[in-house]
Amino acid sequence: MGRDPSDDRRLMLGLTPFLTLVTIAVIVGVILFQWTRRTRPPRDVEVSLVADPADYVGSCPTIFRFHGTIRVKGGGRVTYRFQRSDHPTTPIKEVDVGSGSVARVETEWHLGRQSETPFEGWQTLELLTPQPLTSEPATFRMTCVP
Repeated sequence: MGRDPSDDRRLMLGLTPFLTLVTIAVIVGVILFQWTRRTRPPRDVEVSLVADPADYVGSCPTIFRFHGTIRVKGGGRVTYRFQRSDHPTTPIKEVDVGSGSVARVETEWHLGRQSETPFEGWQTLELLTPQPLTSEPATFRMTCVP
C-alpha cells in the first residue's frame, strides 16, 4: 500500500512557516552576536593620573603637569578628557591602546598667583569610551613665594 502524495504536501506546507521562523531566528542571532562582539566594552579597563609636582613651593606663575595612563585589556581606540577642580574640561581626545600595553596621556595646568594660599587643586582623567571610567583625583598644592 503506497503513501498518498497529498500527505507529503500537507506536511511540507505545515513545516514551511516553522522552518522560515527558525531560519530568521538563526540569522538574527548571528547578526546580534557579531554586533555585540564589535561594540562590547572590554572587561578590564584602568585609568590613573598623577600630578607633577604634587607639592610646589616657589615663584609663580608655574606649570603643573599631569601624567595619565590608560590600560585596556585587548586594546582598542579610546576617547578621554581631563576634568579640573575649577570645573573646565579639556577637549575630547582619542588614542589607540595596543593589546597588552598602556597609553600614556598628558595635560598641563598653568597657574599664576592665587588669592588662596596655599592653593590646592586636582585633576582627573575621564575615560568616555569604550567604557566610562574616571581616575582618582591627582591632587596638588601650590604655595607662591616672592
